[in-house]
Amino acid sequence: MTALRTELEIPHRRNGLRHAFVSAHFAVHADEGMTSMQAGNSPAVVHKNYKGLMTKKEGEAWFRRGPSAAGNLIPLANAMA
Repeated sequence: MTALRTELEIPHRRNGLRHAFVSAHFAVHADEGMTSMQAGNSPAVVHKNYKGLMTKKEGEAWFRRGPSAAGNLIPLANAMA
């Protein structure tokens, strides 16, 4: 992951994926209580640290991200069969 991040010139941020999730979740749901349960923080911490970092549209787009349409991906349901 470090090599890929370096190659793509993406700066490292400790717990960056977690922060992105919490920001997107709060943006989509606008509910400090629900987001704090997901994040393991208090509603006050979620409100203080994550409010306004993403718009609802950006949060929804963040959750739609997934792997590109590669031919070598196996859907989980098929892998378990």
